[in-house]
Amino acid sequence: MTYATQLAAIAALGATITNVGRIHTHPRYGDAHDHWVTSIDGVDVIRAWEIGLDEGGIRGDRVTEAHAGHYYQWRIQGYVGLDDEAASYTDAVTLAEAWRDILEANPTLSGTCLDMVGDNAGSPDISDPVDLTIGGGFLCWGITIRFTTYEIASIP
Repeated sequence: MTYATQLAAIAALGATITNVGRIHTHPRYGDAHDHWVTSIDGVDVIRAWEIGLDEGGIRGDRVTEAHAGHYYQWRIQGYVGLDDEAASYTDAVTLAEAWRDILEANPTLSGTCLDMVGDNAGSPDISDPVDLTIGGGFLCWGITIRFTTYEIASIP
């Protein structure tokens, strides 16, 4: 498969998470309100996720003369509006756990890869949320989910 097919599968899985917010399949820059804010139960909140490659990118190794293994190192960067009275830290962690759970339940990303691999038997890692400011001066929790997928491809 390709980066694009796995990316689409990850986004489709994320879209099934209740109140997940906006999902972007590339980094978003700028202060456009509609990049970050969505309505949850009639209330506008910052809740957005950017899916892309992590620092390791795509690594490859030759498996046989006719096949290569490709490792896709993924990062899902979440932004959840900081609201101290509403315990938004808990919301950020709960949503990241929902991403982890949905990925663990579908480790082949709907058939677009062979499996998730790496530390923790392929289970996605979740960072500790940090407070940060995104475009437009919005204050939010930033939380990161990292995982690696594996595929074997024919060499032309």
